[in-house]
Amino acid sequence: MTAGSERRALDKAVTSWRRVVSGQRQSIRRPQVVLPAARREEEAPGEAHTSPE
Repeated sequence: MTAGSERRALDKAVTSWRRVVSGQRQSIRRPQVVLPAARREEEAPGEAHTSPE
């Protein structure tokens, strides 16, 4: 195999792998990201009330 064909094969493998990883990240991270966001929304009003202003 030439360097060019090896790079093309690697690019194809990387792009397909990135698609799989990005899909896994979205399915895994969405619940983890939503929960902290909800907690922050609940804590934000309390922090506003306790602020000296």
